[in-house]
Amino acid sequence: MRILLIATVLSFVVSAADAAPVVYTDKALFMADLASLGHTVISESFEDDTVWSASRNSIVNPGSTDSVTSQGLVWTSNHPANNIATGDVGGSAPDGTYAIYSLPHGMTTDSGLYCDSAEDPNIPLECFQNDGLRVASATGDLLHGFGGHIDSNGGLPKITFLLDGVDVNANDTDNIDNWQREGDFADNWAFVGVIDPDGLTSIELRELRGKDFQQVLIFSDDFTIGTSAPPGPTPTDSPVSTNTPTVSPTPVPTSTPTATPTPPATPTPPATPDLDHYVLYKGKATKNPALPDDGKFPNKDYNLVFDDVNLAPAVDDPEIYQAKKERSLAIPAMKNTEVGPSNPALHYIRYQAKEAKEGLVFDAGAGKFLKAPKHVARLWELSNQFGTVNVTTKKVESVLVPATKALAPGPAAPPFDATHFECYQAKVTKDVTDQTPDDGGGVGKFRKDIEAAFLDQLDACALDKAGNPSFPAGTTPGKCLFNLKRVKFLCNPIVKSDVAGGQTTIAPNGSNSTPSITAESLLCYQIKLVSKVLSADGATLSGLAIGTATQQAKFEKLKGLADAPLTNPANQFPAPLQMDLTKQEFVCIPTTVLGVSLLP
Repeated sequence: MRILLIATVLSFVVSAADAAPVVYTDKALFMADLASLGHTVISESFEDDTVWSASRNSIVNPGSTDSVTSQGLVWTSNHPANNIATGDVGGSAPDGTYAIYSLPHGMTTDSGLYCDSAEDPNIPLECFQNDGLRVASATGDLLHGFGGHIDSNGGLPKITFLLDGVDVNANDTDNIDNWQREGDFADNWAFVGVIDPDGLTSIELRELRGKDFQQVLIFSDDFTIGTSAPPGPTPTDSPVSTNTPTVSPTPVPTSTPTATPTPPATPTPPATPDLDHYVLYKGKATKNPALPDDGKFPNKDYNLVFDDVNLAPAVDDPEIYQAKKERSLAIPAMKNTEVGPSNPALHYIRYQAKEAKEGLVFDAGAGKFLKAPKHVARLWELSNQFGTVNVTTKKVESVLVPATKALAPGPAAPPFDATHFECYQAKVTKDVTDQTPDDGGGVGKFRKDIEAAFLDQLDACALDKAGNPSFPAGTTPGKCLFNLKRVKFLCNPIVKSDVAGGQTTIAPNGSNSTPSITAESLLCYQIKLVSKVLSADGATLSGLAIGTATQQAKFEKLKGLADAPLTNPANQFPAPLQMDLTKQEFVCIPTTVLGVSLLP
């Protein structure tokens, strides 16, 4: 199908003989009309590892780059601050292995506006995520056609094109009924393309329906581009790809201002990686007679100072805690259809913690350190991807200390500057919040239908109980679908340091002060594999109707010297070097502390 865009003719007309842009949803018509113009035609499927290696992104090896120049074309995100990435998108890419996408997907910062299209037909443009891509000539040649296949793992995308910054559907010229902005629906690798016989210097592919907290994420593959550039050399056969770059990756300006694309500015990388989601596996040290104490953690000597970055100096913070037995191994995970972990090598061991026998305050009259005060109960106002929630804390129950994991000997040491976390035993309040809606009597009650999918490096739920791939009809095949049953603990970033002074128990092998590198906390929920789909989110993730029963394969225990994962704490703690894992017990979600106050 091709559509003549009468409304936008004036935006592109130079003389009466010039033609208007045409949008296509039929690839055969697009290819025939493009061929009739007689221009060079380029095919791009992102398979050439030499050219696209910096953009390769997966849960095991995350990666992205600000731009890639291939076959004389510069590919970027349509948002200058974002990168582009290529991944296998669950093995569904229509031409080869890889598809391309913006990373992150569009403008994901919360606009702070009301963005519900079902109730407000005149949504501000600032609400829209506008996920997409941009392509421009690296040599100043004009582009005449651009088309590819589109898929999404969240919602039904609607696509438009911006030609030299002008939307072919005039969506940026009228703010009336923005939720009905004009474009073409494209999903399940449907084709959409545009041809402008007069030529232009850049083309942006833009998604129109995704909004803050209502994201529609797009992936693209198998592009055909028409350009005025002379044909390049014939690509040679390659086991990887037939894409052969023909120009230097440095854009070359020309003397013709209208034919020179302006590459987007290189974004300044964040100072630290984003905080990841974590799946926590219940575990303990693998028995190993060849190691001191049979491989167990020598907890009697490990006293450390925890200083919660969310608290001003208080009677109970900073204070000394004793690190006790290992309880869990936290593995970074991909949640739902989001991108993979930003730091997949950074794991955590969760050690039980309790107040030390001696505190930081020295009583000169008594000639000794006073006993460490107990944690003062507090109310924490929190927000994460599941909405707002208030919790109270009663005591410090554990500490998260960086570690690495491997299934074979020789794991690398984790970064010493990784954030450490102090975890409080937490309980949701009866306030009415997003996660504790009104139960009908004006009292908040924790939701029972929060469902989310997770995939970590153990790949625990690739199959269902019958041995078939899990949830193939949903948006998250091969992932564990969990019901978040209740909040268990709140983990806040801390500065962890040596005990100084004359205390009788210290950390003998040292523990360098570790400043926090994130302001975010982790809110940890007890989890259970979904046995019946309870929510619309769960239905989308699983591909099953609400109320449908499902049986997921349970985690197979990893126990013993042969199959338990090796850890290498290298976190000022020497043990455990190997952990038996028995079940998935918690997920921890990046969370913002909105406020904290003492309980009466």
